[in-house]
Amino acid sequence: MHLRYIILQMTLDIEHSLKVSLLNEIEHNDDEDGYHIIQKYLAREDSSEDRKSEKKDNGLITLRKIKAHKSSDYCKDLIEKYYPYFPAWVFVELISFGELAHLCHFYNSMYGAHVGDRVLLNSVRDIRNASAHSNCLINRLGSRDQTPHRSIVNRIKKISSIRQVTRDNKLKNKFIYDFVCLLYAYNEFVKSDDIKKKRFGELKKFFEGRMLRNQEWFAGNTLIVSSYNFLKKVLDNFESC
Repeated sequence: MHLRYIILQMTLDIEHSLKVSLLNEIEHNDDEDGYHIIQKYLAREDSSEDRKSEKKDNGLITLRKIKAHKSSDYCKDLIEKYYPYFPAWVFVELISFGELAHLCHFYNSMYGAHVGDRVLLNSVRDIRNASAHSNCLINRLGSRDQTPHRSIVNRIKKISSIRQVTRDNKLKNKFIYDFVCLLYAYNEFVKSDDIKKKRFGELKKFFEGRMLRNQEWFAGNTLIVSSYNFLKKVLDNFESC
């Protein structure tokens, strides 16, 4: 439960940073007025792996999801005023984290920008959603069905205290891989050094405090112990960056 709360805080920080970065890019783009990019995005044909099975118009699906929020006191005025011609600074306040990741990727593809990273953000989205829905994050800690992206593998290669066999095994687990991606994304996208220091400090306190309470209960469980040791080394490395 404590870990889920920290993860949610970190993903909120990442989401805020992505919105700020994207809007700053649009503001300083002479070819953009903030409306054009959203209309192009809603008119797109998305052939990405995670959406290629959808046969319906992606833009209409997005608009329907936004319209469904019209009953919310926090969204209805914005929706009533702008629907369906949203400026970017309104649109980002009405879409999900996953949709924001798609929008950043679309903007990057259009203008050769570097707002976010789809590989990282897809994993951040997954661990965010699992945490938000109070899923058991370590339910399948022993599974080895994840294919880690080379950028993450190369990043972990730099940690000399982690052996190759350990790195290869642990990054094949969905939760461990997503958590490493979360640390990587946080370090990459969150610009405030003070916020980074605060959040990594909270994680370190959790790993060295609450996680070790009653550690004798788990001393004989090599899966839990090895997973903890791996993630602790990764966290220490990112914290020192």
